[in-house]
Amino acid sequence: MKKRLALTAVMLAAALALTSGTALAEEKENKDITIGYICANVTNQMWLIMNTTIEQTAKEEGVNLKYMTAQTGDTSSWLSCFEDLVNMEVDAIIFGAADSTLVSTIEDAVAQGITCIEMDSPSGAKGTSVICVDNYSAAAQGANWVGEELGGKGKVILINGDATYTSGTERRNGYYETLQENYPDIEILEVWSDGWTSENAMNGCEDLLTAADDDVDAICCAWDGATTVIASLLESKGLTDKIKLVGFDGAGDALSLMREGKVAMDVAQPAFGLAKNAMDVAIKAAKGEKTEELVLDCDIVTPDMVDEYIETTGLSEYVK
Repeated sequence: MKKRLALTAVMLAAALALTSGTALAEEKENKDITIGYICANVTNQMWLIMNTTIEQTAKEEGVNLKYMTAQTGDTSSWLSCFEDLVNMEVDAIIFGAADSTLVSTIEDAVAQGITCIEMDSPSGAKGTSVICVDNYSAAAQGANWVGEELGGKGKVILINGDATYTSGTERRNGYYETLQENYPDIEILEVWSDGWTSENAMNGCEDLLTAADDDVDAICCAWDGATTVIASLLESKGLTDKIKLVGFDGAGDALSLMREGKVAMDVAQPAFGLAKNAMDVAIKAAKGEKTEELVLDCDIVTPDMVDEYIETTGLSEYVK
């Protein structure tokens, strides 16, 4: 509860800053609006969906888009992107997966009158608009699903993301604290994956499985890049049917593995909704219109409803 309240406080403060910052903006036509977008990942399937949605929405709305690519964890590439976009005098910058090292850079852009919109993972910078999911609450939902599936007993491995990102700490804490509080008879093992790398996830999980002599009941991943490699690891060890694998993102490759019986559940983020709403907020802010913070819901996706979920969310082209 403490984490959710903290996130809400940050978002309320950002909302006040954004409203005051845009109130004086002159109204513009769409063709006169330029939005910068910093792509954080060109391979992760969730980010692919968001990248495509940003581009498509810009075309549909008739606004100018300056598309740039930074690398998660590479501060210099992020600094370069921000510097270039500020020099271009864009009306807004949309980005996600910025860590705390970028706070001063983001706040400098805000101070220059540029609306900064963060998708999914707030950096902690003041004055930004955040379009996100409640990572703590979503992870807590996942933890309750796992706890019930295991009957409140067993051994669970948490494959955490990067602790320098709010999404990394919120997802870990949502799982860990909920399992601890609601299912005290479940033993929790965990590993942190610096840089959100699949290699760290794979190596850390393999070490924990070896130490536990493969006596594990569930593995919960903080992002689906980990889910896909852990699925391969479990298959190679003949543990697919023994250990429940849980993902986080709702990425196409993870949902494909669910169809194959290799993923038991996925906490699915609304990738389309995050990107579409971020673009809507950017355009409104550029026109001087009042905007609001948005917290979107995640879905618990299981094999019995995965096909329906894929169809209703428009993910068919991303799923094998």
